[in-house]
Amino acid sequence: MNDTVLAETLQDWSQEVEVPHDLAHRVLARRQARRRRLVVPAVTGLATAAVVVAALVVGGTVGPVRTHDGPPASGGLGDLHADTTHNPPQEVVVAGDVALSAIVTYARVAAPTDGWQTLQRRYAVANPTTGRYEPRSWTYAAVAPGLATAAMLDGPLPSSQVGFVDLATGKVTRWVQLDHPVASLAWSPDGSTVLATAYDGDPDLEKPEGKDSFRTGDAKRTGFVLIDVAAGTAAFHSVASADPFGGGRADFGWTLDGDGVRSPSAPPEEKYLDLQGRPVTGADDGAYNTNLYLDAAQFSLSSPDGRFTITRASGLPTAITDNQTGTVHRQPALQVLAWADDEHVVTLAGCSKPCKGTSEFRNGLVLMKYDGTDPVRLTGPRKGLDDWAFELTPR
Repeated sequence: MNDTVLAETLQDWSQEVEVPHDLAHRVLARRQARRRRLVVPAVTGLATAAVVVAALVVGGTVGPVRTHDGPPASGGLGDLHADTTHNPPQEVVVAGDVALSAIVTYARVAAPTDGWQTLQRRYAVANPTTGRYEPRSWTYAAVAPGLATAAMLDGPLPSSQVGFVDLATGKVTRWVQLDHPVASLAWSPDGSTVLATAYDGDPDLEKPEGKDSFRTGDAKRTGFVLIDVAAGTAAFHSVASADPFGGGRADFGWTLDGDGVRSPSAPPEEKYLDLQGRPVTGADDGAYNTNLYLDAAQFSLSSPDGRFTITRASGLPTAITDNQTGTVHRQPALQVLAWADDEHVVTLAGCSKPCKGTSEFRNGLVLMKYDGTDPVRLTGPRKGLDDWAFELTPR
C-alpha cells in the first residue's frame, strides 16, 4: 500500500469509527511554542496480537501517535492527551493551548439549619508534574493560567481566607485574610488577580419544597474582592445584591479584557462594572462579555491569529466566522469553549457513535477544526450536562 492510499484510508476511518481511548494519548515532544499549529501524529497500538493502525486527521496532517501506559513523564504535558477510558478522566486532558484543569462533582448535604441543604463540591485538580487529577478537599477552587497554582477556599462557605496552592507539591504557599467572606473565585486573564464574590451567608443553601422544587436561602451578595496575588493584598468593593427580594448565588466574572467584571442576572445598566464596582454604561458586549459557556474570561472569542471569531449564533449547531471572508462555519457541537490553536477549538459536543452531534444527554469535550471537521474525543460522555463539571484553563 503506498503512502497516498494509506493516508486516504486512515482519513476515511477517522470519520467512520469511534476513536479508541488511547489514540490521542500523547505527543512525544513537549510543546515548544504556545501558539504554533497543532499537529496530531498518528497512533500505533497492539490488539490481540495484531497491529491496529488508526489515524487522527487534524489540520490536514496525518501521522502516527504513539500510545503510552501510565502517567505522563514529569517535566510537562504534551500537546494532545485524551482520556476517554475513565469517566470522569483520571489523566490530565490537554489540547494545544487548553487543559482541563479541574473536575468537579456535586452532592447535596444537610446544612446545620434544620430542613435545609447545601451544595458540596468535590474537586479533582490537575497535577502538572504527574499528569493526573488528584482529589482535593477544598470547598471552592480555581486554577490559574499555566496550571502551576490554584486559589481555593477551605471549610464552610463563605470563607474569610483564600489559600494559594502549588499544584506540583500540593502545598499552600500563602493565605490571604479577608474582611468580607467570599464564596467564589475567578482568575483574571493575565493571572495576576483573583476576583472573589462576597456574600453575607452561604449562597448554596436550598430547602426542598416538593418534587424538583427548592426554596433558595436568604444569603445575599455584598460585593466583590480583588486579590493581588503577588502582593497578597485584598480590596473589597461594595455592590448591591443582584436580587433585593431574594438570595442565592450570583457570582461575578471577569470581562474578556480583564478591565471589568460582569454580573449575572442583572439589568443591562448594571451588568458590567469597572474594577471599583461602578456600572459601565454603553459597554461593548464583544469586549465585556465572558465566554459563551464558561464563566472564565481567560479564553478569547477570537482565534490566536485573529482570523476566526466564535459567533453568538442562536440555536444549534454552533458557529465560527472567518473574519477574512465573512464565511460562517458550523460545528456539530453544543458549545464552542476555547481555541486550542489558530484553527482548532475545544467544544462540548455529543459523544455517541460516531463522535459528533449535539446530544445533551451524552456529551463530552471534543477537539475539532473551525469548520466542524475532524472531531477527536478528549473525554468520555457525560450523562447530561450536570454529571460532572469541568474547568478549562489556558496553558
